[in-house]
Amino acid sequence: MPEDSSALRSQRTKRGRSLHDPNTTRSSAFRPARRTASRGLRLTPEAESALAEAVPLLVRVSTERIRDELVKILLIPPAVRSLRRMEVLGLLERILPEAADLRGVLQGPPHRWDAYEHTIRVVAAMERLMGSEAEVPELRDLPARWSEAEKAMAPWLDRMRSRWDEEMVAGRPRRALLLLSALLHDIGKARTQAVDPDGRIRFIGHEVVGAKMAASRMQELRFSADEVEEVVVLVRHHMRPGELTRELTPRAIHRFLRDTGERGADVALLGLADTLGIWGSELAEEVWAARLTTAQAIWHAIFEAPERFVRGTPLVRGDDLLAMGVPEGPQIGRLLAAIREAQAAGEIATREEALALARRLIEEMKGERNS
Repeated sequence: MPEDSSALRSQRTKRGRSLHDPNTTRSSAFRPARRTASRGLRLTPEAESALAEAVPLLVRVSTERIRDELVKILLIPPAVRSLRRMEVLGLLERILPEAADLRGVLQGPPHRWDAYEHTIRVVAAMERLMGSEAEVPELRDLPARWSEAEKAMAPWLDRMRSRWDEEMVAGRPRRALLLLSALLHDIGKARTQAVDPDGRIRFIGHEVVGAKMAASRMQELRFSADEVEEVVVLVRHHMRPGELTRELTPRAIHRFLRDTGERGADVALLGLADTLGIWGSELAEEVWAARLTTAQAIWHAIFEAPERFVRGTPLVRGDDLLAMGVPEGPQIGRLLAAIREAQAAGEIATREEALALARRLIEEMKGERNS
C-alpha cells in the first residue's frame, strides 16, 4: 500500500520552529490519523516515530481544535481505523484517556473481549448500522446481521438518517456524537470492576459512573451543553434496551422514553451495536431476535406514537391534585407520573378517566398510611 510521508517531511524540522508551532503539531499529529483512514494509507515507522514525539505538544493546541479534529476523525469511515492509529501514536490516551484506560479490563461471559476491544467493535458495529460500507477486521469478528437490522429500521430509516445528519452545532452532526457515545459507553468499567468470590466479574453502576465521566470529558473538550447531554443520555441508558427485552410493555417503554426522550431512538441503536460487540460470532438467535423486537418497539413509539409516549399532553396537572386535597410535596410528582404512565399504556384516554384514577390512587395511598 502507498505510504504517507507528508507527516515525516513536516517533522524533519522538528528541532526548529515547526515543532513549537501549534498548527504544525496539529497537522503532524491529527492529519495522518485521518488520512490513513480515508485513503487506506500506511505510515512508515520513521513517520510514526516522529509523530509520537509530537504528541506531547498537543498541550500547545487549543482545546477547540482538538475537539474539531476528533469529530472529523469520527466522521471519516472507518472510524475504527483512525482510532487504532490514534492508539498507536499515543493520541487516544491524551485526548480520551478514559477510553484508553479500558485496555486490559477483563470481562466475563457472554463478553468475548476485554472492555477496550469490545468498545472498538461496538464503534465498528455502530458505524455499520448507520450505513457505512467500510470494511475493517473488527467487523469480521461480528455476526453479519446487518440486513436484518436494516430491515427492522426500514419503516423509519429516512427519519433516522435525517436525525443522524442533523448538526447540533455547525459542522458537528449527531452522527459523530453517536460514534463518540459508542466509544465512551463503557468507560465506567475501569472504575467499577469487581470480582466476586466465585470469580464472576461485575461492573455495578458502570453506566452511571460512565455518564458522569463522559460529561466531564466532553465539557473539557468544549462541546456544547446539548452535545454533552446527547452523549450522556446514551451512555447512561445504553443497557436499558437489553433490560426492556424482559418486560416489553407499553408502561416499560414509556418509562424508558420518559428518561431518554427522542434520544431513545439512538439508545436503541447503540443497544444493538453493544449486543453485537458483546456476543460476537456466538450471538444466539433468540437474543438477537429479542433485541431487534425491542428496538423496533422503541422506534415505533418514537416515530409513530410520539404524542402517546414522548411528548403527550398531560390529562391532569399538579393544580388538579392540590384541589383534590393532596398536599404539596413529592406525592404530587408520584401521582402525576403514575397517571402519565397509565395514559401512555392506553389505560386512560380522557381527563375524566385521569381524575378517577387520581382519586383511586389517593385513596390507596391513604390506606397504606393507615395500615
